[in-house]
Amino acid sequence: MQDDQKGILDDPDTYLYQSDTKDPKTRSLLIPFYWGYRADPSEISRDKNNNPTKLRDQYQDIQGNRLDRHFGKAGGYFVNATNNLLEMYDKGLPLTMRLKIARRMLPNTHFLGDNPHRRYYVLAAHRLAMMVKEIRRVSPDETITIMAHSQGTLITLLAQALLVDGGHRCADTIIMVDTPYCLFPEVTPKDQDTLSTLTRIVAQVTQAPHTQPPLSDLRNPATYCGRSGPQWSPTQGSRKDSVGNMTVFPERDNRGKVYLYFCPDDTTVALDDVRGIGTYGVWETHGKDSTRNPMAELKAVRFFQRMWTKRYRDGSPVMVGKPPGYELLRAKNESRYPGGGFFTGLISKGPIEEGHKILINAEQLYPPHAPAMFGGEEGNFRGDETKSGLDRPDDANKASAVGNPRAKFNWRYVRSHTGSIDLERELAQWNLGKAPSEQTRIMRKQRVTGDGAPKPTDRYDILREETPDEIREFMDKSTDVLAENSYHSGLLRSPENQRWVTAMDIAIGQAKCLDDPVMRDVLVAIADWKMDKKQFAKTTELPGWERISEESQELVSASHLYYEEGEFPSDDLVTLTPPPLLQGTQQPRGVK
Repeated sequence: MQDDQKGILDDPDTYLYQSDTKDPKTRSLLIPFYWGYRADPSEISRDKNNNPTKLRDQYQDIQGNRLDRHFGKAGGYFVNATNNLLEMYDKGLPLTMRLKIARRMLPNTHFLGDNPHRRYYVLAAHRLAMMVKEIRRVSPDETITIMAHSQGTLITLLAQALLVDGGHRCADTIIMVDTPYCLFPEVTPKDQDTLSTLTRIVAQVTQAPHTQPPLSDLRNPATYCGRSGPQWSPTQGSRKDSVGNMTVFPERDNRGKVYLYFCPDDTTVALDDVRGIGTYGVWETHGKDSTRNPMAELKAVRFFQRMWTKRYRDGSPVMVGKPPGYELLRAKNESRYPGGGFFTGLISKGPIEEGHKILINAEQLYPPHAPAMFGGEEGNFRGDETKSGLDRPDDANKASAVGNPRAKFNWRYVRSHTGSIDLERELAQWNLGKAPSEQTRIMRKQRVTGDGAPKPTDRYDILREETPDEIREFMDKSTDVLAENSYHSGLLRSPENQRWVTAMDIAIGQAKCLDDPVMRDVLVAIADWKMDKKQFAKTTELPGWERISEESQELVSASHLYYEEGEFPSDDLVTLTPPPLLQGTQQPRGVK
């Protein structure tokens, strides 16, 4: 195996979900945005010589959390996520007694420990706001849709608040997928009104849709080079459906809209202390002691929602894009809890009453789409909503298992021995000359003959824990490691969903920054937080580097230092004071 291949396999967090744009024919409409947490030097587990320590070839922080090869964690730790915006400015989630009990039931791929400060979310939001500003520096009429998933949706909302605070225009359209954002007062901090906060931010995105360029300009071959097609008009388009038949659809201008894609099968943001609208959608009731109608308040500011589910009703899938109207969130004989499990649901998930209806107000699609929710599953139970499909851990999850101090792995026979034995010496001798991934962490002896007090004639088997390579091989093949699909990413795991639904909900207009390869290269580069010395040098040498603002150059440089050294940007660049819009004190400003 070549060294570069070894490096890629050894660093799955960097390479596993990296967008491949090396093909010169690539003409993507996407600028992938990456973010994460990087440990401060004082947060890294070290030995007596101050060198970073490893557990089964994986770095650790002082709380036992695994760190990647760059002492970071892409997207931060799962358990450190929030269901509201203000907590992103707060300390991390502590390991409570409830979590200590819960972690006993976790698979090897998951670890619960104390968590770092959540300020890395704030940095991500500042970087995302920077991206919007730099794209609009190319042309103020650039049309931007942000499609965000999970905690990325909260970063997206915070980024809009930061843009408003700076007097800048928000993204044209936002699509929130499987968001943990919560509207239930009983699950959110008592001093917060998350419904009003969301409504204020949505209103800033939608209240004055930017109508330049007009959609009629997209028919001009001189400026759009035929990309809209000869049969397209601002009111009507046509395309082949999934079986090849030509279908006509009404075109719409989606600028100034916010969409929620929610999945009632999502067991991740269904957790009882999260209860995100990414599972439950937005209801017409607010809480036990509230008379507010969340859907009415949000619908009034151009907020739309679509329901995605793996469930079948009356033998057919629940289509996405039916005419707007009420949909059952839980039909007769469907589970009271997301995911179908009664016992686990009872202790960990918010319930849904049978017959509960929810308003699906997103536009009708032509044709409606049968959601593809089973992508990537090793085994699925299509049509049986009481069962979840099975997923095999990916390479990043395998690395998490290897670096989990509470993980339990198989033991392998080394040899038999009579009498006493020095296990530390045996361990050192077995590991001698082997690569770190081929070394075992610990050995133990197992008595096979003799009773009572130990005697010199007693015989022992010497056993060792599996090596990291053996652990990964086991996880590649064994059915024991298959886990139930949470459907937290279900709608993102099939391109068909994006082809038939998302494509109809994004905003169309112009993207001069993507037509300009110099600007595209630098925008793609600064959208990735994984910027070590080599990548930072490449970025600053790009022709487009000098075309971005000095303020953005400073933030990118500070982000590089954060990723490389663990030094968080100064308060001048990333203030840890929430913007006024989060507190309901935003004053009107002119838009830049």
